[in-house]
Amino acid sequence: MKPKARIALIAQASTKLSQAASGRWSSADSVSISMRQWYRYNFRSQTRIFNSANGTAEFANTALKLKSYRPTHIVFSDWQPHPLELLVTLRLFGLDFSGVKIIFHTHGDFAFEARRWQTLVSSFSEANLCFVAPSEAHSAFCMKVIRQPVMVMPWPISLAQFRFRNRERIKLRERFGLTDDVKLFLYVGRVSPLKNVDRLVQTFERLKMPKSKLLIIGKFDGLFLRGRVKADTRRQSKQFNEFIRSFKANLRKTNGTFTKSQSVLWCDSVGPKELSRFYSAADCFVSLSTFWGETFGLTPREAGVSGLPLILSRWGGYRSLKPDEFVEVDSNQRRANIKAASLGSALQKIEVTKAAQRQHRGVEFLKSLQLKKYERSFLKFLNQKARPFKSGRLRSAKLKFSTLETFKHLHLAYRGDGET
Repeated sequence: MKPKARIALIAQASTKLSQAASGRWSSADSVSISMRQWYRYNFRSQTRIFNSANGTAEFANTALKLKSYRPTHIVFSDWQPHPLELLVTLRLFGLDFSGVKIIFHTHGDFAFEARRWQTLVSSFSEANLCFVAPSEAHSAFCMKVIRQPVMVMPWPISLAQFRFRNRERIKLRERFGLTDDVKLFLYVGRVSPLKNVDRLVQTFERLKMPKSKLLIIGKFDGLFLRGRVKADTRRQSKQFNEFIRSFKANLRKTNGTFTKSQSVLWCDSVGPKELSRFYSAADCFVSLSTFWGETFGLTPREAGVSGLPLILSRWGGYRSLKPDEFVEVDSNQRRANIKAASLGSALQKIEVTKAAQRQHRGVEFLKSLQLKKYERSFLKFLNQKARPFKSGRLRSAKLKFSTLETFKHLHLAYRGDGET
């Protein structure tokens, strides 16, 4: 039975999403599209989409439409723009928040927007504010910031398209000249120092594993290492730019083929259909990110559904998964340090999996995500009526703390320190 509700989904216009999908935040935009589809599927005619306005005139226009719709739920599903300005406009237009659940699906920019989230929580103490995180680690961090419970609801990404297909595996490996005895390790995502990709490549090359290759799929990205930055960040930027130059100099990419002698290969970003083929062709997925925006772990989930063994860092949303190996990454330093012995040991344990086993692994991995359990819990929550906020449960006592404290809390939550 579908919950009886009038849901106002605040989301970007589809044209903006299609334009953004080709940019560097394509994963966030694919999440936004999936969230929209999920609400429409579960609530059909009970859901109406309103443009996530950005600008005073657009805020006013959206606020007027929302007020006339009289929603029981207002859902902010996108990572931008921040909902504070629209909520302030709604208050100015006289919307009564007392019987409305206001739901925020949190994203990787939560740490950078911590002050604004704290302002929102303290400014709207009369409203039923409900925060939702895509993983337990991100939920723990958000609770530290806003001092109230945060539900866990994994993003409803469609994973069926990434299931293993042996025919695609054979075709792609033949295309790249990879024999059956060559183990292909795969990383998919932004080629960025924030994701420790440069350290992963350098460590893999030092290990000099026979009949093993590492394939990197993604765009080069020096995000947050440009512009006016401190001396240590300038040094990191210089090192990363040197890494890109040397990396590209050693790669030869011609008509979709790579030199066979290289231990590390690179391919630009590809669409979902082509990416599914690469997952089928690979033998293991590797990501050792300690990025502050690693709230969920989208690509490891895609790889897991294809039956790939996973080698991951014990960090953020990755900790919600059950990889074959966790690799120790020292994230206490300014630049994370991958322990070569830990990575080498993990890589050596990976065996080439037969087609039937790959298919079975993919099915079992999908079951381990327990998506239906989270979905049932969230739907039950949505079906409950909004309760009046009791003034005794003061949210704002002393919420605000510095940016340094914010990232300290994030580091502890994502690394799992202090867990029982």
